[in-house]
Amino acid sequence: MIERIFRRHGSLAQLMRLGWRRLPLGIATKQRIRHVLLKTLSSGYRVISSDSEQSAFQPSVRFTSDAGFFAPQVTVVVPNYNHAPYLRQRLDSIYGQTYPNFQVLLLDDCSTDDSRSILEEYAEKYSHRTTMIFNQQNSGGVFRQWLRAIQFAETELIWIAESDDYCDLNFLTTLVPFFMDEAVKLAYSHSVFVTEQGKPALFRFEDYVGELSTVKWRQTYVAAAHAEVVDFLGRKNTIPNVSSAVFRKFDPAFLLAESDWLEMKICGDWIFYLHAARGGKIAYTVDVHNYYRFHANNSSVKTYATPVYYREHECVAIEIARLYRVPVETLAAHKYFVKQFFDQNAFELRSLGIEFEALYDDERIREAAGKRLPNIMMASFAFASGGGEIFPIRLANALTQRGYAVTFFDFRGEPTNFLVREMLKPDIPVIELTNRFLDVDSMIDSFGIDIIHSHHASVDQFFAVSLLGQRRSNVTQVVTLHGMYDDMQRDIFDRTLKDVYPAVSRWVYISDKNLIPFKQRNLYREERFINIPNGMSAPNIQAVQRSAFGIEDNAFVVCVASRAIPEKGWREAIKVIREARSLSGVDIQLLLLGDGVLYETLKAEAVPAFVHLLGFVKEAVNYYAAADVGMLLTTFGGESFPLTIIECLMAGRPVIASDIGEIRDMLTNEKDMIAGYLVDISDGKIPIEATAYQVVELATNPIVRSAKQTLAKERSSCFDLGRVVDLYASAYRYPIATEVCLMS
Repeated sequence: MIERIFRRHGSLAQLMRLGWRRLPLGIATKQRIRHVLLKTLSSGYRVISSDSEQSAFQPSVRFTSDAGFFAPQVTVVVPNYNHAPYLRQRLDSIYGQTYPNFQVLLLDDCSTDDSRSILEEYAEKYSHRTTMIFNQQNSGGVFRQWLRAIQFAETELIWIAESDDYCDLNFLTTLVPFFMDEAVKLAYSHSVFVTEQGKPALFRFEDYVGELSTVKWRQTYVAAAHAEVVDFLGRKNTIPNVSSAVFRKFDPAFLLAESDWLEMKICGDWIFYLHAARGGKIAYTVDVHNYYRFHANNSSVKTYATPVYYREHECVAIEIARLYRVPVETLAAHKYFVKQFFDQNAFELRSLGIEFEALYDDERIREAAGKRLPNIMMASFAFASGGGEIFPIRLANALTQRGYAVTFFDFRGEPTNFLVREMLKPDIPVIELTNRFLDVDSMIDSFGIDIIHSHHASVDQFFAVSLLGQRRSNVTQVVTLHGMYDDMQRDIFDRTLKDVYPAVSRWVYISDKNLIPFKQRNLYREERFINIPNGMSAPNIQAVQRSAFGIEDNAFVVCVASRAIPEKGWREAIKVIREARSLSGVDIQLLLLGDGVLYETLKAEAVPAFVHLLGFVKEAVNYYAAADVGMLLTTFGGESFPLTIIECLMAGRPVIASDIGEIRDMLTNEKDMIAGYLVDISDGKIPIEATAYQVVELATNPIVRSAKQTLAKERSSCFDLGRVVDLYASAYRYPIATEVCLMS
């Protein structure tokens, strides 16, 4: 049954995007699916960073056995320009793949040979899986075609299969299983260098990479991309042909903003790999072959005597320095390999008045290193509902868009809610804690982590203990206080802080109340604490239809979105709405959104007809938009800066909420006008009748309701995530520039 489900729905990532609640599966079945994948991921391989630590992972074996259900769709891109003599062999090697789940995008950059008729022939033959895009004018560069393909592709995995190469028919069958590991961002195969006639070339892939290692590429491996760049890919382009690689689709905005990638002729593929793999892992296999055709049109030998060769390699060094925390040795080795070619062509280049230093400037590389953004490990308790779990996802997404390398760490403190997992951008690599004895120190080094940003006391402690034990000075730990420490018993707080406090460089508090336990124990130091509010990006609101729940358009709708625990006031909300209906005679309906023990309990009870139990939803803002008012009757001790209130305000709806944490300030403007109503919980209880009258006021007085809605829209602008990210960038700031001292 499990295999049948995966064949139908594809990869774990695709299941997450679909959302497990949308699938007709029982809870036990869903947990079994997760168990099988976790077992597959944790048992097969490990991160390596040196020749002495080669991996024994055999993905093709696992793929045909217990992982046979893993079949995410792949977009195969064929960018062609005047390669008619090679197209049939290329296309036969694609359409004949043993892996079944792929679509083909045929691109032609205004060829002048017979290419288009061949492409059209194959497109007609395989019309069910083929799309053609033909340029009417030549774009001027192959990387413009790559960019077009990335923008067009709707799948998570992409394979750019260049039109003059070819491959084994089990190419995708062998490479795709590596992506079961959600940290793998790029997987590539062994390349066989062939002549124009398809015969093995005298110069082999093994000869090309042999300057770096004579043993590394003899067997399959998986490595952290950062470690790979430090030891190999930062020194020489060890992926000599893009046809050998499958990668996760990523946002190329940062690549385009900071480099001349689109105009490059020689090193654009190398720079592309540096961006595509950043923050995650790279996989390599010897079990399948890509055949890379050498001919006069793609030989780089003729470029060795041209300035552009050295300028583009300087661009590569600049990208390495600004993207990765590499040691001096990496950039020195890169320069050494480049200068070798200059020295071999020095007479011709110097006859033109060109010196190496003018083309490859150490100072420009140093400047790039000084601008490097920190590599961040965003460490979350779980992919579960709750502000402390959802906010790090939103922050990780926003930081990635700003150009940060973000690796997401899932502590797996709770079972995964696939709808929450779906909130994380698919190109952000995820590391799951599958072993409580994980070598954190090795992981930090392999991924080049500068900052660990944790959001839950258990996760804070997990990393702090390791950092203290290893006495790390090159890694900063940042903790956001979501209210958990406020609600701790004194003895638990003291035990936790004994480990955590010495390791944490910056404490981010979202509410003044977060500071109380620290001040009580004389642990508050102004320089170590910074106030940053919560926020979210402006949503694309698509209000759900009330009719979907059997609610009339003229009904007054109240929406509650929170974790379904007793302290969040779900039962009190039901009592309030029952009382408000009685007082007003108005049809008042209650939407309850969220998961948890209380949700399961209420489902088993006979709740009133006006109560709609909807479970967890990914976009609560769309439900708030369908309602007239939001409600949060919380007595939760850790309540600080609720994300659900921000979502309600973003939908332009007022909120009836407990006066706790920062809620008063969240709802109140500079004129002390409140975008809703505050509920007095000074005695620790929700005043049912008083709160019911607040609901009645909004339900029966359209003037008051309209004024409160206007205030809600006004207040929503205060929680822009862009401003929040600016503040976190300030909190992260510390000396991280790579020391660059290159060979002379």
